[in-house]
Amino acid sequence: MRLSRQLLLISYVVLLFANITQGIYFAVAVDYTRSFSLVGPDSARYELTVAIPSSLLEYYKSKDHVAHSKSDYGKFVTPYAVAPIASNLRSTYGSDESFANAVLMITHQLSYAQRLAVYPVETLVDGWGDCDCFSYLAASIMKAGGLDVMLLLYEAKEHMNVGVYLTKPPSQARTSSSYFYQYGGKEYYVAETTGDPAKWQVGWRVGEMPENLRGLQAYVIEPTGGEKGYPTQVSARIDKLPRSITLTLTLSVATVSEGGQLVLQGSVTPPVQNVHVTLYASSDGSTWTFLATVTTDSQGSFIYTWVAQKTGKYFFKAFLPGDLSNIESSSPVQALMVEPLFQVVFRNVLLGAILVASSLPIIAFALLRKGNPSTSPLRPRLAYRCPFCNGHLGYSREYQRWYCYNCQRYL
Repeated sequence: MRLSRQLLLISYVVLLFANITQGIYFAVAVDYTRSFSLVGPDSARYELTVAIPSSLLEYYKSKDHVAHSKSDYGKFVTPYAVAPIASNLRSTYGSDESFANAVLMITHQLSYAQRLAVYPVETLVDGWGDCDCFSYLAASIMKAGGLDVMLLLYEAKEHMNVGVYLTKPPSQARTSSSYFYQYGGKEYYVAETTGDPAKWQVGWRVGEMPENLRGLQAYVIEPTGGEKGYPTQVSARIDKLPRSITLTLTLSVATVSEGGQLVLQGSVTPPVQNVHVTLYASSDGSTWTFLATVTTDSQGSFIYTWVAQKTGKYFFKAFLPGDLSNIESSSPVQALMVEPLFQVVFRNVLLGAILVASSLPIIAFALLRKGNPSTSPLRPRLAYRCPFCNGHLGYSREYQRWYCYNCQRYL
């Protein structure tokens, strides 16, 4: 009886708590995550993952978003908050130029839409913005990575991008000349932060400049973002992704005699050196037997010689096992017929005989033409006779020689 009362009391408390909490939502801290694809200096693919704490987002949302002057735009450059992104990129991109171009790959993957000025953390969470938002983000990461950067404001076009100071002209720019602005005795190369997310791999690089901005004056703005009292930073990590490789295989011949040699050649695309490719052979196309492991050269090519021991039909394929560096890949299957030696010899003799037989009419015609010069216009000269048979001679204009009709030869 006592236990029943206790159970009844507990049930009443649970029901009361349920009624009290009905309709009440508890605030839970949520981190925001965004990933970016990157191409490394070695042409390998990387993935950058950035996590933004909700407390950091709320912190920047609460800050002043009004620029009271052009120079006030510098306050939106906040390198401390995104410093982990910069350090991860620096671990992969060693040079200042490569690092700056990696930052541009990030902003080029964000969707473009006009909006009021926001801080880089807000742009990362939302995944979209306009030229000034992307410029604040790019300048923040670059500055956190140790680069000397400026904001470039083109008032005539209501556009903004970033100026990056490099000790030497950019080597990765694809234009005949690199564009820069001089400020404080330094050359700040243009870094265009807007781009097409679908074409981020071929987006703007440091030193390149959109045509509609060339020749315009730019107002240079120094980053001034006060960074006191930041509660935390974003977190970031960069991972190297396995390469997607296309594997090819070709055979030197389609038919070989018993005891003959077959050369298997292949390649990997993109060309990578020291990739281990496994070759397999099969007599039925379904059950495969290990043949050899070959290694690609500096051109991404490999070669292997196989000796045909038995007659029959054979199939070959090349296989690349998947690992941390490469995605699993397999070449198309190639077929080979191995014939008995006597059959190959007989066929070759037969083909030779057919070739000779088909050539006989040509040979006969040539001999006949040589022995009978009637095809050449002759002018009989009855006044001249052959010194051997005393027969009549004719003169050939084509050969410019006398011809004896009786002896059937030229003199």
